Amino acid sequence: FAFLMGLRHAPLDARTLRSVAEMVLSLMLIPVLVDIMRDSTMLRRAVLALMLLGALSALVGIALWVLPDMTAESILNRLGRLQYPVGGVIRYRETPGALLNERAIGTWIDPNAFGGFLLMVGAVIAPQVFSTRPVIRRDYAAVMLAVVVAALFLTDSRGSMMSLGAAFVFVAALRYRRLLLIMIAAGVIALFLPFTQRYIDKLEAGFSNADVETQMRFGEYKDALILIGRHPVLGAGFSGTPEIDLYFGVANTYLTIASHAGIVGLAAYLIMMSSPLIYSFAHYRRIASYPAITDVWLGLAAALIGVLVGGIFDHFYFKIDLFHATMTFVWIVFGLLLAAVRLAVTETERPSAVSRQRKTFS
Repeated sequence: FAFLMGLRHAPLDARTLRSVAEMVLSLMLIPVLVDIMRDSTMLRRAVLALMLLGALSALVGIALWVLPDMTAESILNRLGRLQYPVGGVIRYRETPGALLNERAIGTWIDPNAFGGFLLMVGAVIAPQVFSTRPVIRRDYAAVMLAVVVAALFLTDSRGSMMSLGAAFVFVAALRYRRLLLIMIAAGVIALFLPFTQRYIDKLEAGFSNADVETQMRFGEYKDALILIGRHPVLGAGFSGTPEIDLYFGVANTYLTIASHAGIVGLAAYLIMMSSPLIYSFAHYRRIASYPAITDVWLGLAAALIGVLVGGIFDHFYFKIDLFHATMTFVWIVFGLLLAAVRLAVTETERPSAVSRQRKTFS
């Protein structure tokens, strides 16, 4: 509806129409996944496939980062026939006067979007490292997690790294306390490693509003709040802003949604994103009593927690003209999480239903 209302002040173009259609189609993955996940075996295989493909994507990102820039650029340019951007695709951390370190992008074009994808993969893998019923051997899961975390570190995406930390805290608080001890130990060690000092300095600069990127983001927040204040209910749509002095483009998922769809759209998004977690905790005893699904569910729920936290720092979870791969992966996680809860409920109900039938016939 916000899309249609926005057409009052901006003409419809093919790219916007296609972006909105792609967003709607990717959302349809949710009911499809819930419907086709017939049993825990299928769900576990689907999650294993996500883990393997995610780890492979992380490995590709590391390999491209290690290669000389010109070689990596040449490889990525060959994807141009698949509509991948050609030329200047390698990304760097920049200051107004200089290029700093290279940032891993894999094949995701943007390092922050790549980081947003990796944090979801890492969250899904983490419980499998400690699980008594893992979908893959625990030592293999540990290697995969190490690869994903290394790739995420190389993206230099501070928001995604903190969001993965939030996902890990969720896993530790709910089930595996050892993960919290590992996180603390890793954090202490990182304080003294030479190659992590620049990363820590960037975190400190971000928290203290001392770097240019953070200052620019606060400027974006201010402009987004002005836009939302002028169009509070249904937003400004998706085609363009009514005022020439305002623009779409703020590094925050929630402000991005409110800019496009207003407070109504933001409320709908928050209700939708929180619904699988509410559904999960309403049936948590059943989930916990079904070992085949417990840790699969935990990883998917942690990934969603990471997405909700990551939305504070960037907009790639709802940026319809870019980053469709990251957005689509969110809906895949969403659908599999709902499927996990549904299977836990239905599978744990079957024995009691059978026993009731036996009592009736006896």
